[in-house]
Amino acid sequence: MTETKDLLIESKFSLEELLDSWAAQLPATNPRLAENIVTVASRLLVTGQVDNLNPETIRTYLNLTSTSVFLKCLPYPEKNWEWAETCFAFIQKINYNLLDLFEDRVIENPDRVLFIDLSSLRGGQWTYSEIASYLRLLAGCFYLLAAPDEPKVAIFSENHFDSACSDLACLFYDILVTPLNPSFNLENLEFIFNQLKINIVITDNLERLKLLRQLKQKTGLNFEILTLQRMEPASSSRYLGEQIRTLNPKEIDEVLDRRPRFRLTQVSTVMYTSGSTGVPKGVSFSTYHLISKRFARGAALPAVGQDEVLLSFLPLYHTFGRYFELLGSVFWRGTYVFSGNPSIDTLLSLFPRINPTGLVSVPIRWVQIYERCRQAIAGARTEDEKREAVRKVVGSRLHWGISAAGYLEPRVFHFLARYGIDLISGFGLTETTGGLTMTLPGRYVDDTQGCSLPGVELKLSPEGELLARGHYIARYLEDKGPGDDIPYPGTPGSDYWLRTGDIFELLPNGYFRLVDRIKDIYKNNRGQTVAPRKVEDKFKSVPGFKNVFLVGDGKPYNALLIVPDTSAPELTGFPGQEGEREYYKRIIEAANLSLAPYERVIKFALLDRDFSREKGELTAKGSFNRKKIVANFADLIEELYKKDYLGLSSRDFNLKLPFWLIRDLGLIEEDFSLEGGRLVIAGREASLTIRYDQESKKFLVGDLFYETKDRTIDLGLFARQPLLWGGNPSLAKFLVCREGWDTPLGNVSNRVWLPPDRAMSGQRDFLPPKGISDLTLVKVHELISRLFFGSEEEALGAMNEFEKLFNQAENLRLSILIRLRLEALANHPLEKIRCWAYRLLLLDQPLPEYTPSLSAFVESGLIFLNEESIEEISSSALGGGQFEALRRRLANYRKSLNWPASAGTVSQFLYIFKLLSDFATIHPEFSSEVIAELASWALHRKDQALSSEALKIMENLYNIFRLRLKVKLPDDIKERIAGNLQIGSDFSRSERRLISETLSDPTFLAESIFFAYGFNAFNPEELASGEIRVSRVASIYPGLHLRVCLNTSQGDHYDLRVEILKRRFSQSIMDKMLWHLCLSEDFNYPRLLPRLASWRPDLKAISYRFFSRLNVSERIRDYATRSGSPISLVTPQEWRMLYIGAMGVVFRAVAASDFRIIPGQGLPENICVDGEHPGLIELGEIKQYKGPLSLARLLIENFYQKVVAAYPWAGKIIDLSWIFDACFEVWEEKQALNFLEEFFHELQQEDIELEGFGSFRFQLESYLSEIRQNPVMPVSVLTAIRKYKEWEISNGQATPFEREKKVIELINEFRLNSRPELLRFYVYRHTYFSSAPAEVIVAFEKLLDRMKSQPDKMAIQFVELSEIQSNLESEEDRQVFSRMVFPRATETKDLDLAKTGESGREKLIIKSTVTDRQGNQLTFRESYEPAEIGQLYHLFLLDNYPRVISQQNHNLVLVDDDGLVIGGICFRNLSSEVVFMEGIVVARGYKQKGLGRAMLRDFIERMRNSGVKLVMTHYLIPFFFMKEGFVLDKRWGALVKYLS
Repeated sequence: MTETKDLLIESKFSLEELLDSWAAQLPATNPRLAENIVTVASRLLVTGQVDNLNPETIRTYLNLTSTSVFLKCLPYPEKNWEWAETCFAFIQKINYNLLDLFEDRVIENPDRVLFIDLSSLRGGQWTYSEIASYLRLLAGCFYLLAAPDEPKVAIFSENHFDSACSDLACLFYDILVTPLNPSFNLENLEFIFNQLKINIVITDNLERLKLLRQLKQKTGLNFEILTLQRMEPASSSRYLGEQIRTLNPKEIDEVLDRRPRFRLTQVSTVMYTSGSTGVPKGVSFSTYHLISKRFARGAALPAVGQDEVLLSFLPLYHTFGRYFELLGSVFWRGTYVFSGNPSIDTLLSLFPRINPTGLVSVPIRWVQIYERCRQAIAGARTEDEKREAVRKVVGSRLHWGISAAGYLEPRVFHFLARYGIDLISGFGLTETTGGLTMTLPGRYVDDTQGCSLPGVELKLSPEGELLARGHYIARYLEDKGPGDDIPYPGTPGSDYWLRTGDIFELLPNGYFRLVDRIKDIYKNNRGQTVAPRKVEDKFKSVPGFKNVFLVGDGKPYNALLIVPDTSAPELTGFPGQEGEREYYKRIIEAANLSLAPYERVIKFALLDRDFSREKGELTAKGSFNRKKIVANFADLIEELYKKDYLGLSSRDFNLKLPFWLIRDLGLIEEDFSLEGGRLVIAGREASLTIRYDQESKKFLVGDLFYETKDRTIDLGLFARQPLLWGGNPSLAKFLVCREGWDTPLGNVSNRVWLPPDRAMSGQRDFLPPKGISDLTLVKVHELISRLFFGSEEEALGAMNEFEKLFNQAENLRLSILIRLRLEALANHPLEKIRCWAYRLLLLDQPLPEYTPSLSAFVESGLIFLNEESIEEISSSALGGGQFEALRRRLANYRKSLNWPASAGTVSQFLYIFKLLSDFATIHPEFSSEVIAELASWALHRKDQALSSEALKIMENLYNIFRLRLKVKLPDDIKERIAGNLQIGSDFSRSERRLISETLSDPTFLAESIFFAYGFNAFNPEELASGEIRVSRVASIYPGLHLRVCLNTSQGDHYDLRVEILKRRFSQSIMDKMLWHLCLSEDFNYPRLLPRLASWRPDLKAISYRFFSRLNVSERIRDYATRSGSPISLVTPQEWRMLYIGAMGVVFRAVAASDFRIIPGQGLPENICVDGEHPGLIELGEIKQYKGPLSLARLLIENFYQKVVAAYPWAGKIIDLSWIFDACFEVWEEKQALNFLEEFFHELQQEDIELEGFGSFRFQLESYLSEIRQNPVMPVSVLTAIRKYKEWEISNGQATPFEREKKVIELINEFRLNSRPELLRFYVYRHTYFSSAPAEVIVAFEKLLDRMKSQPDKMAIQFVELSEIQSNLESEEDRQVFSRMVFPRATETKDLDLAKTGESGREKLIIKSTVTDRQGNQLTFRESYEPAEIGQLYHLFLLDNYPRVISQQNHNLVLVDDDGLVIGGICFRNLSSEVVFMEGIVVARGYKQKGLGRAMLRDFIERMRNSGVKLVMTHYLIPFFFMKEGFVLDKRWGALVKYLS
């Protein structure tokens, strides 16, 4: 006795000590220690003295040993199974329940994210501690609502965050709960509510709410309805969110403290499965079943549980979704993500974003994933490329999966295993709390279901049926109901063997293989359980049906094999084969009405014989041998499943109806036909218009026009994608719609058009679309429908609410839908609605993934601007970007619309002109741009009426401003100006008189200064006291050309050029003036000409802002006539730069005229290239542009032939290829090449042969061949280098700081920071670093060559950068180098560049230094190392960021001196200008030291220097980001910071 006692004491203390040792050595692991812990626990249980253990020790054991870190240390599988048995015994010993488990997880990981909701209903993420508080509120709410009775809760909803939390609240806080299939009909609900005495039900959408109301009315049952969204009318239901907000926390604590507790063996929840007759069969579970199953799964999957992230794709009314995923996420300390939509499109879109670690799904999903991966690797050549392609599909972290509820081909398992995804097969039932068997990780065997899970005992009956008993084998509701106990295994009443109804064989390796089924139940390819007898019984005793057999096991839909009773008199009314089929169609349709969508029959076949016992198709009892029937009719069945859609064709299009859509509609394949432009359902009034409209070249589908790339209409796509069905009431009524936002649009445009003849029909009943849970989306659909098709009163009444959603919608995709439908209102009959829609879109702020298209308003020919809307728009703060966007749209209209336009279109443009005029009147700072836009329309001679009106409005606008000025001028202004004039002595008397009369006009000078210098620059009264000097300006054009300088008494100076014509204003002069206005304010090529300030036909005078610069002709003369040898004094490079710059001005001017004119005849004497903006001095004479050759002839004549004639030796220097270079100076490469290729085509027809220059065509051909290999260096770069060299000669002793400062000045002067990076690096190479050591020069040249060959890459992507830095010797040079790499940095960065990776696959790492508040320096750099990324991800998980690692993500890590990752940033590029920062993290020991802010600032500088203009991030820590300039922007759905 004493020896036994000593052994027990030793064992007791050994377990405690071993657990302490395990906890102390973490995160290190010791497999021997782990094995000893399990051995000692088993010994305590075997000796029967577990009572001596402290309950807290047992709880520690259950918590500490349930981690993946521990379980992976055990010899698998034997020791893991042993561990599970110890856990079962310990759970029983201390009554360890689900709430205990959850509280342990909350204590361990309070700040880890448990749930993420990506659905449109709620959105957000919640930690373990936050969920703990929320579950208490929910449980308390249920107790208070049901009082004085105990709550009995049903969850009648799709997967949602709140419904899942409600389920957990019930499971944790002793409330009987049953999750119901959302497809259950009224009959099913009545049966269940009566069985369980439900008094609270939670639901999610209007359809199910309506069904529950019907249930109340039919049965008189008294139960509370809680909705997950606010629903109208709310009289018969309560909104769960409001109920929670009204609760008193103290009252909640009191009600939960006094609640009756469930025993661990007591029935706590009931789930319903399909019985063989189709009546829902209740399955009762105790809390012990649920918690013991979690430990069993933990033992079986030891690698699961490290930073686990699971997606909610399986329904939570099924055991795998509810128990494995939901409760499993809690057990494994993971994160569970609600996607909102279970479609494959959503799943595939979430893989790279969420990066799940595991996935539990049905066979069809695994097949779709497999097929998408196969597509992805199609072009890959190496295994690495294939692996990368697969990971782009499934994300970088997916390493395990389970295929549940159905057969999956072995090839899928093997394929995924090849790419690191261990897919597991298994077998289970609702009655076994999910899985019963599984293939062991890494040990898959084809076509097997694996071995038994821990905690169950399996055996085969004599017939081969699999029987099971064990710790988590549930009981049927009729056997064990609410309040009853289900005993533990090994206790009285526990000897219960579950008959699975499936025939198995046991293989030598211990795996089971499914052979056949006994019970009449099967699963379709989505894992949904179908009872064929239930469906077949619908046709019993129906005349004409001798026998029926349902097909559908593992299939996407059900088909019916019918043995017809041809003797039935009912068939006589349906003569012939077609008539016979029509009869069966009608009967099947009627049967489908009472079936759930997945039970419905889609196709049928008539058999020519009955099923027979002789062929093995019937058993001795006459029941079906289903396997044999399927085999005997295999060819027929294969034909029924040959396609997954019904195809119908008309003359104009092909229509596809997927069978899942036909199933959801409760119809069969043969119900549908196309008749006269309508999709008709036989025997029903319902039909859908589908026809091709020859006039618009669009398809009318339902109530709206759609544009497609081909002639195929896929109604499945229209049903899934809200961008297509939204606002189309006929379509939504005809189909069962879905929220498939992630569904690719395929061949259909997302824009729709409103048919004028259907708008405002007024007879619509705008029912909510079937199947939609998001009530905001339902509301948007309803409002759009009312706007489109309601009566006038309905449409106008919907405007305010719709505008509210337009401004406030936080769902980006919903915001896009709203804007797309506003565009469609361009064809609405009501002017008020059209004007309202146009105003909203015109004033709208930019939205990601959406570019407004307002051309529909113009093309409609209807009024979309009226006095009221013009006033609203004109008064609004239309920013420069919005106004420029409007101008670009108007320019596009001039190009794309058919001219002359209809009277209706002309009237709309008149309203646009009025809008422009009113806008300039209210916002005079935009007056020059507005006048330029009106001038563009005045030159639009394709529509003379519009051109004349634009000119009138422009003249009127000048008059308005003139009158405004006049009232501000003193009465004697004319005399005082005349007295202040100081006219040069070189003018004749008549010229002096003309000048005095012109300039003394009361408004001419004031108007000129206003328009030339801006409306805030000048006080008109200054004219009266200022000194006005007038001098002559040389010009190659006729007329009196003056320079007028005004020096005011306040010290301001204004400089004008005034042209006084010798003849009256003619049409040609008016055209020149209009062209001048256009070219001086062109939005693509600004400041080509001095701004035209005033034009006065009455004075025959025009004024401009004056610029004094040397013209190109004078430059050429200077170059050619310098003393000494001209060739040695002026280098060919300087000549080239001058020519390219000058001819580039001509190219810009031609392009700005939309290739209509050649301004200034291309004369060098009219071009100036000095200063910031090279341009024309005057518009001069205009020549018509007739193609590249017409322009080249002028340039050759003026820049080559005349120059060589005057300076013959210059012919040895100037080169015709400079004309081609000028194209690349002005345009992007593509446009320049297009121009030169057009030019080459013309030269093939008519070459130019020049003496001394040769064939122009040959030179262009050679140039085009060369340019594709070596890009042209723009003249601005060469000019910058020349200016630096000149400066360097006179500043030979300049310091590195002064030299760098000069380089930066030149880069800014020539705006090289906005050009390709290559140019800036080229400038640094030939300026600051031109005298660097040879090693630096060689590395620089290598870098420039790489940048030339790969222009799409940034400099920081080339490893040659590190070679340059490594060869720099002085600290000053290294600092300059850093600023060259990061030119937009607001402070100097201490950069270090290093190469990483294997030879040939090197990557460049940019290291910078960040400093904490104590002055400690740490390294911040990019990382591509898996280990570092893993460390960073672990920090994110600890700090609440569960979804940061993705194939598209980039990572910056903060490392200490030992190389340990202590923080970092994760981000991804949404575009070249927008990045999304997934998260920023600092290790716990390094917080509160300013490192997070230092990293963020460094990151912002990196992004700024990479050309990024916008950084977005989550709302998670808003104040931290807001202090760094981030703002909350609901349109982006994020915190944003603008960098430009």
